[in-house]
Parts: sequence; C-alpha cells; structure tokens
Amino acid sequence: MTEGPKGRFWTSLPEGRQVEAEKVGPLIARYFKNKKNKT
Repeated sequence: MTEGPKGRFWTSLPEGRQVEAEKVGPLIARYFKNKKNKT
C-alpha cells in the first residue's frame, strides 16, 4: 500500500499488474485486520 494525492491505494510489484493489486490488496488488508483482532 502506498500514499498518493487521493489517499492510500494498493500498488503492484512488479509493475504492470495494477488491476490485480487493486482487487486483491483490500482482501489482504482485511485478512490481516481480522487475524490481528482474533489474537
């Protein structure tokens, strides 16, 4: 995740997979947030 003029957004590594990063990034964040809340 990175910060931009419009706030935080997911970016891909390697570059060129931005569409996938935008779809999968929030799922990853939700997973770790839920995992953190369960401990």
